Amino acid sequence: MRAGLLSERIGFQLNTTTSDSQGGRASSWATFASLWGQVLPLNGRETLEAAAIGSTLQYRVTVAAQQLQAANVTVSSITRSGTTATVTTSAAHGLTTNDYVRIAGAVQTAYNGQFQVTVSTTTVFTYTVSGSPATPATGTITSARLLLISSKLRLSWTPSWDAAQAARTLQIQAIRLLGRDWLELDCGETV
Repeated sequence: MRAGLLSERIGFQLNTTTSDSQGGRASSWATFASLWGQVLPLNGRETLEAAAIGSTLQYRVTVAAQQLQAANVTVSSITRSGTTATVTTSAAHGLTTNDYVRIAGAVQTAYNGQFQVTVSTTTVFTYTVSGSPATPATGTITSARLLLISSKLRLSWTPSWDAAQAARTLQIQAIRLLGRDWLELDCGETV
C-alpha cells in the first residue's frame, strides 16, 4: 500500500455513556480521531421487509495506523511518590481506568512515554514510572489518550468524489493486519 492512495478523511468515533439527571444513562458517539485512508466500495444489496426497502453497502477501508491518538490535553502537574506518578490535567482527560495514554514534554524523560492508567477523577490519573525522576515534573507537558482500532469503534466518512453526499456511518465488521503500520477494515453501512 502506498501512502499516496490514502485520499479519504475518515473519522473514528467512540461510543461514550454518561449518566443523565434522572438516574439513567445516555449513549452518544463522538469523533475520537481522524486519519487519511483509502475507501473502496465492495458490494451492496437491497432488502424488502415490512414494506420498507433497505440496502446494505460493504466497503474496504485501509489506514496506516493500528492505534489512534486523541487530541492533547495540557498537564498542570505530575508528581511522584515511589513508582506512582500522579497527573493533574487542566481540563477533563476523558480517560477510564486501564486506558493507555501518551505523556510528552516532561524534562525528566522517565515521565514520558506510553502508560496504562488508573483514573482518580476527571482531571487526575496515575501510572507507574520507572526510576526516580525529580518531582514535580517540569516542562510543557501534554497527555493524549491512545486507543487501538477495534470493532468497538465506528467510522464517519464523506466521499470526496461527491461533496453533496451526507456523511456515511460505517460499522467495523472485520480487521486485518497488512503490515507493521497498516490495517484493512471491512465495514458495512445500512441505509
